[in-house]
Amino acid sequence: KVTVNSGEIGLAYDATNQGTLDTDDLDSPQWLHRGNVYGAGSGISKYISTLKYADGYTGDRVPETDYSTSAGSVTRFTEVNILGGTIHRNIYGGGSLGGVGAPRIKQDHDQYKRNDDNATTKGEQSQCTVDIGAGVVTIGTPDEYRAHYGGEVYGASRGLSSENTIGSVVWTLVHVLNGANIQGNVFGGGDAGMVKKDSEVIIGEAKTTTP
Repeated sequence: KVTVNSGEIGLAYDATNQGTLDTDDLDSPQWLHRGNVYGAGSGISKYISTLKYADGYTGDRVPETDYSTSAGSVTRFTEVNILGGTIHRNIYGGGSLGGVGAPRIKQDHDQYKRNDDNATTKGEQSQCTVDIGAGVVTIGTPDEYRAHYGGEVYGASRGLSSENTIGSVVWTLVHVLNGANIQGNVFGGGDAGMVKKDSEVIIGEAKTTTP
């Protein structure tokens, strides 16, 4: 559960040093790491794994590069509550590359919304909930949104566009009350992160769904 009551997260977009959107800009720490709020973990896109061989060979062999679908993951549900403050980049109900709702690696079971009456098995409730309150909340500025730097709200994870299993979640619920200053868009899903089941977005009214 992540709650932001006030303060400032990240740095304001610097058009002088970051305004051309070239490769150097996109590789800088300002673009890669600062100013986001996540419900789940950072995660990693690739790791070095040890190859397993059916022939029983136990000597040294060249390791391979593989993707991690469990690094930085949250096994049940997340809650992100933004009640005040300034976030210069984006809000994510999921993680950066970390997913939500996978109790164990490769575990196969039906997954439900949190507190669903049918979810009787421990560990099966999985939902990302994002609440943007009616307080003084600012997500991005006009300059940051025009530069594709910030100002967006996502119910799911940021994810990785080249690998759709990275940062996946099960369910999402995004609720935005009147008064929030969001420069960009509100998405039930993720940036490149996949939603396995359903998304719900409610703008400017009381929630009809209990997370």
